[in-house]
Amino acid sequence: MNLMQYTWVKDKNWVEIYEWDIVSDDSQWGLIYSIEFHEACWYCDPTKNYYLTSDMSSVFEVVWNIYE
Repeated sequence: MNLMQYTWVKDKNWVEIYEWDIVSDDSQWGLIYSIEFHEACWYCDPTKNYYLTSDMSSVFEVVWNIYE
């Protein structure tokens, strides 16, 4: 069993976002991202260019986690 770290960020529906959750953004493209922890930062994409911050809570929605 893997333990997932809590990011201390909630999505637009007030669902807690955890490491390895899959989130979707509100853009017209409906992009999806996997939440990862790398070098003391939470990232939303594998290129490590898009940080996860509490300001983004109204943009993202958790669509899947590894336990569903």
